[in-house]
Amino acid sequence: MASASSRFHTTLWSVVRQAGDAANEERRRALETLCVTYWQPLYSWCRRDGKSEDEAQELVQGLFARLLDSESLTNLDPARGRFRGWLLAALKNHVVNEREHARAERRGGGRPPLPIDVRAAERTWSEEPAAEARPDDVFDRDWARTLTRGVLADLQRDEIARGRGEVFDALESWLAAPPPAGALERIADGLGMRKSAIKVALHRLRRRFSEGVRTRIAQTVAAPEDVEEELRTLIGALAEKTG
Repeated sequence: MASASSRFHTTLWSVVRQAGDAANEERRRALETLCVTYWQPLYSWCRRDGKSEDEAQELVQGLFARLLDSESLTNLDPARGRFRGWLLAALKNHVVNEREHARAERRGGGRPPLPIDVRAAERTWSEEPAAEARPDDVFDRDWARTLTRGVLADLQRDEIARGRGEVFDALESWLAAPPPAGALERIADGLGMRKSAIKVALHRLRRRFSEGVRTRIAQTVAAPEDVEEELRTLIGALAEKTG
């Protein structure tokens, strides 16, 4: 039987490697998966760095287009660390390079754009505190928020399929924070359930939410022990956002 470590490395950075495999017919789809995950943090970094809405869109689009065309992802070594850090460094290099490039090149040479909701990204960016000084902090915060939102969306779809969507909607706000006094009683009354059943449902959802976050993090770090450090970064970024 395979060890936990070998199972971890079997799934590690699977999407990244697929996006970098020029011979894989699913390459663009894999890159689109990466784009969905990292578009918002990269866009917010550009905006905090002083780029306009159009410039930020072009830079992020151009970065993913360049990665699709080059061997950067194919040659990427997971032992170098976290994909999140590697991608931010790639964006910073891309910004420097693009200062001398034409607008068409920044848009990726005429290819159809990757699936990006720029308006949604701009709305999220506009919610950032005006006093925020470091683009890297914005990147970390939006990465954490995008990752947790993806986990919540997956969990919601699963709960709806199981016929428990109403319970999920009532408890979603308390998966990462303790509910205020009396909240569970009000939820139980509203759903016609016992408070004990609501407490069990909340405990189960919290466990699955935590597992989902860890699973997503594990896909983009170099070793199992890196998950805890990345998880601390995520928790710290979210706490800074809400603090």
